Amino acid sequence: SLAISERSDDDRKLSVHTESERSPSTQNPAKDAFVAHQGTLERFTEKLSALTEVNLENLADQKGERALRMHLRAIDFHTQCVSQYIDRIVSYQDGVEVL
Repeated sequence: SLAISERSDDDRKLSVHTESERSPSTQNPAKDAFVAHQGTLERFTEKLSALTEVNLENLADQKGERALRMHLRAIDFHTQCVSQYIDRIVSYQDGVEVL
């Protein structure tokens, strides 16, 4: 299970805690980290997909410009997260045998 927390500082870092961090696997810690990153990536891509399916014109008309700006910021945040997690997964694949 994953617990994700967003920090509101400028760099918008994520803190991800997995069961394997609490009780690391003695078999392959790199694989555990890879699996955690892959699971988190899946969650962020699903959320990003849902955000991009929203009709922005209707959102602005119904909830106003502030809601539209917040929605676009959420899209930007999730896009950056997806990019970072892809980079992490690629670095694990390039650096260690994980599977």
